[in-house]
Amino acid sequence: MNWITVAWPMIAGTCFTLAALHLMIGFKRHDKQAHLLYATFAAGVACFALFELQMTQAATVDEFGFLQRWIHLPAYVLIVASIWSIHFFFGTGSARFAWALTGFYALLLAINFSTGASINYQRIDALRPVEVWGGVKVPIVDAVVNPWSRLEALAFVLWILFIAQATVRLWRRGDRDSRRKAALVGGSFLFLGLVGASIAQLRHEGIIDFPYLRAWLVFAGLLALGYELSSDVFRATELARQVHVTEADAREQAERLRLALTGARLALWDWDLQAGTVYLSDRWQEMVGGFPQPIVITFRALATLVHPDDFPELRRRLREVLKDRSPEYEVEHRVRTMSGNWVWIHSRGEVVARDPNGRALRMSGVNEDITERKQAEARFRQNEAEMAQQRSELAHLSRAAMLGEISGSLAHELNQPLAAILSNAQAAQRFLAQDPGDLREVRAILQDIVDDDKRAGEVIRRLRALLRKEGIEHHPVDVNEVVLDVLRIMRSDLVNRNVSVATQLEPALPQVTGDRVQLQQVMLNLVINGCDAVAAARAQDRQLTVRTALIDGHIEVAVADRGNGIGPADLERVFEPFVTTKADGMGLGLAVCRTIVTAHAGRIWAARNADGGTTFRFTVPVSRAQITASA
Repeated sequence: MNWITVAWPMIAGTCFTLAALHLMIGFKRHDKQAHLLYATFAAGVACFALFELQMTQAATVDEFGFLQRWIHLPAYVLIVASIWSIHFFFGTGSARFAWALTGFYALLLAINFSTGASINYQRIDALRPVEVWGGVKVPIVDAVVNPWSRLEALAFVLWILFIAQATVRLWRRGDRDSRRKAALVGGSFLFLGLVGASIAQLRHEGIIDFPYLRAWLVFAGLLALGYELSSDVFRATELARQVHVTEADAREQAERLRLALTGARLALWDWDLQAGTVYLSDRWQEMVGGFPQPIVITFRALATLVHPDDFPELRRRLREVLKDRSPEYEVEHRVRTMSGNWVWIHSRGEVVARDPNGRALRMSGVNEDITERKQAEARFRQNEAEMAQQRSELAHLSRAAMLGEISGSLAHELNQPLAAILSNAQAAQRFLAQDPGDLREVRAILQDIVDDDKRAGEVIRRLRALLRKEGIEHHPVDVNEVVLDVLRIMRSDLVNRNVSVATQLEPALPQVTGDRVQLQQVMLNLVINGCDAVAAARAQDRQLTVRTALIDGHIEVAVADRGNGIGPADLERVFEPFVTTKADGMGLGLAVCRTIVTAHAGRIWAARNADGGTTFRFTVPVSRAQITASA
């Protein structure tokens, strides 16, 4: 026994094992072609190795010639299998080239069995033993070369060109996996095939004395391809395991999502734009009713359930998202239930799949039943309207109460012009009774009567404006003019109370947006409160100071007095309804002031002065138009 009789059966056994293994793998995988061809390749290498083993033990020319002719059959199988294995495994070999080589090798196989001793020799004259590694002697032939063997050499060249073309194309893909396959499998096939073909052709030509021992070269190429195929199987197995884990995670996440959607009472929808169908989760059954579970409905049928007044806005938002003008849409609309009622739906969604041209293919989102919230908002708006009406009533009552407090000054304001009118009218009568009458004096008297009448009318106009029971109308208002108007209304009352007022009005103040009469009411309340605060003070301390200023985009109005002041604990409470520091007060004036100022997006507060007394301040924001103009 020598190393050849040990190694070559081992090569054959290994090849048969690989063939059986990949034959089973091939019937279970989607890429079965590569594995079935590899099994054929391995079987061909096994048979080729066994033929070479018998040739090393041949004792006669006839025995060697028989084996040398029939070894071309497994050689044909392994070569053709190697061509198509590379074609399917690399995915880059030319199919036409592969078919051409398959046909060419079939022709060579026919020539092998129809001319001479084989395609390599016309005749074999004798066997001659030669010594190889380890002192082992094997027979080689002295023979006449068959001219057809040149075609076999050409076939090997074409085989190498096919492998080289497929390898280069695979390498040019550029990814790491492709280049590894090209280097390991393609490089091995090219190197080993070139060495094996060269040794065979040189032996056939009688240039070298080397026995037919090429199975180890083909076996090395087989192992290289088998390694990559097995790596693909292992990677596919690992990928399948990962996919299984991922699917399990996905199912778990889906269950969590379902529980979250159920807890949040959200309805999931998925719109297949190509099919025109919309999948709706079973939450829709609860919201709308009358649908099977699960719900699959056409978009056209679903659109008929949307309220006609809401559908245009819904369609516009959907088009914006579908045309990629917006990443997602969010809209509230009504949907008709199967019972004919309308429910409010808050719908959100986004495109989750587009084709290479950007055309939307699939859209998903959630719907929420917000009917209860909408009903609560409607009730809140109704309550707000009722509260606004009550505030208006309260403000009117406050103005009426203030009328009682300033009635004395109003009587004085009206009495003076009315008395002047009476006196002037009597004087005019006397002048007209003279003969001749002094018409120039009469004209002057009549002008005085007109002026006094206008004064009385202005007093009445201001009074009516203050007492009108109307809704809030916001217009541009000059705060300085509001302050001066109130001081003109209060002029007689201030004189009667012996109260002096100092004004520090910042000039050129921007306008605010608000209701002039209501702002007058706030100012009037603060001035009256200031007069009440200094009522018991000495004559020289009966002073009020009114200031206006622009601070951080707001107009601030301050009314300071020199009275006894308000206790620290009452500085905030005085703005609450029915809380007062006056013996005969109702506690509504400052509460109404805070309501009015808050409605004007401002704030009102009180602070004790360092030298005694209290300062009331309120702010109103400057109108946006004024801010834009100043910028």
